[in-house]
Amino acid sequence: MMKKIAQAVLWLLILAATIWAFFLYQPEGPPPDKTVVTFAIWGGVAERHAWEELIADFEKRNPDIQVKLQLIPLKYQEKILALLAADIAPDVFTVQIADMIPKGVLRPIDDFLARDPNFHPEDFVPGVLELGKWGGKTYNVPSALGPLVLFYNVRHFREAGLKTPNEYAAEGRWNWDTFVHCCKVLTRRDASGHVSRWGYRMYGEWIMWLYVTINGGRPFSPDFRVAHLTDPRTVEGLQRAADLALVHHVAPGVSPEELAGMSPAWQDFKRGKVAMMHCGPWMVARLRGMEDPYDVAPPPTEPGGRSTFSASAITGIWAKSPH
Repeated sequence: MMKKIAQAVLWLLILAATIWAFFLYQPEGPPPDKTVVTFAIWGGVAERHAWEELIADFEKRNPDIQVKLQLIPLKYQEKILALLAADIAPDVFTVQIADMIPKGVLRPIDDFLARDPNFHPEDFVPGVLELGKWGGKTYNVPSALGPLVLFYNVRHFREAGLKTPNEYAAEGRWNWDTFVHCCKVLTRRDASGHVSRWGYRMYGEWIMWLYVTINGGRPFSPDFRVAHLTDPRTVEGLQRAADLALVHHVAPGVSPEELAGMSPAWQDFKRGKVAMMHCGPWMVARLRGMEDPYDVAPPPTEPGGRSTFSASAITGIWAKSPH
């Protein structure tokens, strides 16, 4: 009985998403002499402002094209799938390439690149172009990378009498032990033991791979066919991250919101309730207007050297786009 109820609820959710997509994404007639291209992204108000600036510059250089931005702040992947199922997907949208390529919903762009005089593979950092390839075909040229760095509240460090992470790094002392020490000093509790400020907060569950990387491990083999989840470096990296909450009590546990992909870490950091967090360059737009000064530093390093975890959002062209 419960299984049937769960299945019914699932189908109702899919139906609701499809109906929502149909009414929200009804195409509008293009202005005279202009081609309208719809572009869907994940994000909130900060991302909208950043993309609107880029779109304005693009339209200035391409006056015959109008870009219609479609912002999807929540459940992005589910809604994109609903739009694809309803056959009314945007012309261009950000995707997880491994999820979309096997479905045949993206158009290869090798022919575009071949006739673009401004495209030169040697202009890119080695390995970057591989992010947009699958099965020998190119589906995207990454426009940006998202290396994870440490965001820290400068005032918190100064008031605590600590050197900043960048100062520790310049001395060759910015390692995991120093990081944990700073977390302990920066965490504040009132007389009843209630935490008024965490030394650190994890930005979503996906950032766990950073802790593996800076510990000298890697989650998968280069061809992504073998998982290294039992590798001692992987286990140790994940355990050290868990210990921040379970042993050192300098970070909260992962919340249901974070498991759902809606981390409150950046809001808490912006309000001064968190002293440090790891995140990528997209956070700069969200931290505009932050009252306290902040800075960025490399993640804690180990004897093996400095490292981080980086990723890129892939922007793909819908295979059925008329443009």
